[in-house]
Amino acid sequence: MIAALALLSMVQTPQVLTAAEIAQRLETPVTMHTNPIRLVVALDELGSRIGVRIRCESELSAAVVVVGVKNRPAKEVLQYLVDGIGAGKTVYNGTVYVGLALISPELEEKRRLGARQSMVRSIESVGKNASIDKPFDEAFMTRIGGLAKMTLQSAQDAYRPPHPDLYQFRSKSPVYRLYARLLAAIGPDALMQGQNGTVVIDQSTLGRSQRPLADQALAQFAEEQNQCAQALDSMLKMAAKVQYPNVPGELLDIAEPLGKAEPNAFRLTISPSQWSQSVNFEVRAGGLTVQELTEQLPKQRIYVRALGEPFNATQAANVKVDYGPAVMRFQEFRAPLPDGKAKPFDYVFAREFANAWKNEPLSYSKVQPLADVAAALDLNVVAYLSDQLLTSFIYDQSPIQEPGVSGQQVINFLSNGGRTSGLRKFDKYLLCFVQDPEQYLAAQMDRQSLSTMMSLAMRPGPLTFTQMSACVGKMGANYYYQARQLAKLVRPGFDSLNPMDLQVIEMMARFNGGQLNGLRGAGIPVTSLPATIEQRMRRSWGIGRRYGRWQPNDTIDAPPTIDDYRKGVVKLVTTSRDGLLAIFGSDDGRTSFTPYVYFTFQSFESFRGADPRTFKVENYLSSRICWPARMETISLVIEMPRKMPMQYQTSQYITDVSQAPIPYDQIMPTIQRYFGN
Repeated sequence: MIAALALLSMVQTPQVLTAAEIAQRLETPVTMHTNPIRLVVALDELGSRIGVRIRCESELSAAVVVVGVKNRPAKEVLQYLVDGIGAGKTVYNGTVYVGLALISPELEEKRRLGARQSMVRSIESVGKNASIDKPFDEAFMTRIGGLAKMTLQSAQDAYRPPHPDLYQFRSKSPVYRLYARLLAAIGPDALMQGQNGTVVIDQSTLGRSQRPLADQALAQFAEEQNQCAQALDSMLKMAAKVQYPNVPGELLDIAEPLGKAEPNAFRLTISPSQWSQSVNFEVRAGGLTVQELTEQLPKQRIYVRALGEPFNATQAANVKVDYGPAVMRFQEFRAPLPDGKAKPFDYVFAREFANAWKNEPLSYSKVQPLADVAAALDLNVVAYLSDQLLTSFIYDQSPIQEPGVSGQQVINFLSNGGRTSGLRKFDKYLLCFVQDPEQYLAAQMDRQSLSTMMSLAMRPGPLTFTQMSACVGKMGANYYYQARQLAKLVRPGFDSLNPMDLQVIEMMARFNGGQLNGLRGAGIPVTSLPATIEQRMRRSWGIGRRYGRWQPNDTIDAPPTIDDYRKGVVKLVTTSRDGLLAIFGSDDGRTSFTPYVYFTFQSFESFRGADPRTFKVENYLSSRICWPARMETISLVIEMPRKMPMQYQTSQYITDVSQAPIPYDQIMPTIQRYFGN
């Protein structure tokens, strides 16, 4: 009995391959021919053909590829997939792992040195642009002030477009010259720390040798700022008399004299942003910010060197291939009837298309036959695809009429993708590599989140704000609107049924549970917001722009300063209205489809005073198909002492359209019940 159990255990235990055995199996020739698929699926399929587990790290899960090879060593195909996105690979416990972080210490050091060199060049470039080796050019500022006055003088009579040179002053301004001098004093190593998390640099963080340089730079700034204010004084006085001066706000900022406010400090807040480091630079005097600017600095990046020479699409002009059945079915699904009438909605295909996790959206696009084109040219292909292709895919104005297509057309469609090298010929391969993996992956939609969003969209009724936020959090904000367009395909009317603003969703997604509880209560200080949200709010409202301050009536309605803003409290306020959600643009709102399906909300309050004897639904709704609903308005409000509050706002509908709509003759009784009469 014991021997039998031991034998059974041996049979059930999977074999763990050694590195040598894996290397030997990777020599096996393979043939693969895929539609566009996720990289993780392609690696799994490649591994299954040779009996080796190949796993993709999570940071690469949004990458999409096409693979078409015939009798090529598996290691060769794997290497092109790895190199095509600047990744590395390693063998551990019988499995090959592929990921961006899987690199050798030597390569990591090479990347760090490359990033440092890039930072050094950036510091030198800023210094050169600011001409910090030359005296402040007061004559240049006087000329800029004259151009601004010409614009201001014409504002009362006729509009005069601002002179182009009015937008060329920034790098010559005292605050930018101070910024350039401080970057040189601080040096590249300290500045690079911001790529891993928010870093604040001020006098207290400087080394002993750096502090005198910073003090000298601040003194130079004070002298230059007074010169600048003198050169722009008459322009500033003229602008004070114009309610909406149509000159750059930054010019008005740098025109203000320092007065008694002697600048004695600075603050650099460096935060990692999507493709660079975001720098907020403040000049401080007596605890207040007197000048501010926002800049970008480089951060450590991976760049992929494309192999081979560009492939001319005309070389595939004589190649004829067919679009696959999925592409043709998609074309049929989205095409209206010739007479423009509604047609039955294909729920079966919609559910298939909505499962973006299983069925790659780009496999329904015009790039689908790429592997067929390569095979017809007797070439292999390993190509990365960008979600930028979805833009052409969604808004394509030239629908497919017949399945036949030339190879040139397929390759031309691929060239619209961006973020990739385009097809290049190398040896017996057509290759399309990712140029900048971080940028590429940040813009790719997470297929699981997209699949969730589209599947939820197919259900009757609107999504909740929480559901939408959860999807967008992983999807990639750059492609939120494309995701909404895809959702509209499986749920006509999705946009008007889910009128949720991306800006609010993005900000809300960055709050943790404790912060959300605080927002719903007494609020939380602006200074405790996540850095990315704090900066977004400040920039979107132009906080720190001080034009208007010099006006004689500096009342509660005057634009808030950055110090007003930092004293603020952020609250989450939710209000609601009851009413009716009505549908337009279809025969019955359920089984028919036209491109014009649209939902609109009408509050019960808008019916107040309606006379039941003469009441007509059409006068209010223009629709007889509606459901009881509640419209919730969600607002992020920033309250500041003595200043008007700022707010970001979005809304959601709470209703159940899976229930039968209110019968036409019951709409008025429903309204009457709400008012209690």
